[in-house]
Amino acid sequence: MKFGSINIQMGHLEEQGETYWQHFRCAVKFAGVLFLLSFVCLTHALFPNIFTTTASDRLAILIKEMLRCKDETDPIDPYPESKTPKN
Repeated sequence: MKFGSINIQMGHLEEQGETYWQHFRCAVKFAGVLFLLSFVCLTHALFPNIFTTTASDRLAILIKEMLRCKDETDPIDPYPESKTPKN
């Protein structure tokens, strides 16, 4: 797919089992959540008693959403034991 002079490689989308627009919508949603959480984190940095677990709780939900989407398109575990993120 080309947009002007930019050639977009579609391998990642094929790996995810998504169309360009499905992937775009999902990525924009995650970007929006992360953008808002950046303000939550900044507020927490200035006022430690506010939003004490909001960012970490929401990030945990976001990670589960990402893995669920991946699991729906790929029956193989996206994070084998050797690459499982540490909690």
